[in-house]
Amino acid sequence: MIHTFEIKAAFSYSQILSVNETLSQSLLTQEIPPTLSDPFGIPCIQKATLTVAPNVSAYYLALVIEPLTLVQGTKSMELFPVDELTTEILKQKLYSTLQVICSELSFNKVNWWLSRLDIAFQIHTPYVSTYVGLAQKGTVPYWYRKIGWSAGSDYVGSKSTYYNFYDKYDQAENKGYPDFLLEEA
Repeated sequence: MIHTFEIKAAFSYSQILSVNETLSQSLLTQEIPPTLSDPFGIPCIQKATLTVAPNVSAYYLALVIEPLTLVQGTKSMELFPVDELTTEILKQKLYSTLQVICSELSFNKVNWWLSRLDIAFQIHTPYVSTYVGLAQKGTVPYWYRKIGWSAGSDYVGSKSTYYNFYDKYDQAENKGYPDFLLEEA
């Protein structure tokens, strides 16, 4: 099951200026790296981040995409099921969405690549706080480190793998999600 994935593409400075003109907020800010939530007004694109390529005159634009929202056209708390049919539908929807974004910017060909894939499992239990508490108390391999901790979350990881235990309902409520999404959580 896929929660989100991130794709990246390289752009010149003039292309980034064109991208910046189409956004509701500027990517060219003092924040390093600049990150925008809902940058194109397309529900499936969670955020955009701009980074400068070291020693090259290029910028990388990264888009975090929710695949289930892309396919369904509406936000959901569920995860994207991976099989041959859903993957083909996802590829078609992603291609058409990127075509819309790039055609609005007058870019003929942009080479996007997958830079991150967030695989998730939802565990439904009436004992959420106990489950998260056990995750917080558990030992982790020496190559993992604590990345974050809050009352309802435990976040550990290594260079390539991260684990995050949290209460989905609390997260949705804190982010102000609409009632229909709270019910899904």
